[in-house]
Amino acid sequence: SQIKGEFSSKTYLKYYLDSLDREKASDDQRELFKLYRYLEELEQHTTVVMLSEIDEMLELKRIFSSSDMKINIKTFVEDKNAMAWASSHYVTLFILDDSSHNKSVMQFIAKYINSTNGELKVIWITNKETIVLEDNSIQSIIKVPYTAKEIIETVKNLLGESNG
Repeated sequence: SQIKGEFSSKTYLKYYLDSLDREKASDDQRELFKLYRYLEELEQHTTVVMLSEIDEMLELKRIFSSSDMKINIKTFVEDKNAMAWASSHYVTLFILDDSSHNKSVMQFIAKYINSTNGELKVIWITNKETIVLEDNSIQSIIKVPYTAKEIIETVKNLLGESNG
């Protein structure tokens, strides 16, 4: 057979849905399309980006959208909005900059790491020369300016998607 992907219910569902005409699908089949979209979203890593500069945020979004990573990006300028959204969703990665690296954000991240049994990863983007970390909740530091390749490799390594 020429099935690509793992042999699972999701793969079977994909091939079944590919054989259907969406325009002529029954209500039950439309529900299966929704289920497949949901399963696809579950497979993606949800990343919360909290940066003070909107241009930097858009650049990161562009970098990730042009990569081959299965990643869902949520961007925020205000820390409170990011923390409120993250508290009701499963997040695998936080990317923050110097302006977001404050006491309330770091306390929230520490609690979130504890609630996910350490599965949350954190990247801090900074333009500071010397960096003193007061806690162990940050797994990686990227200095500005960074390259697209550098940020993608760092994220892949943290999320366990590296090829090496």
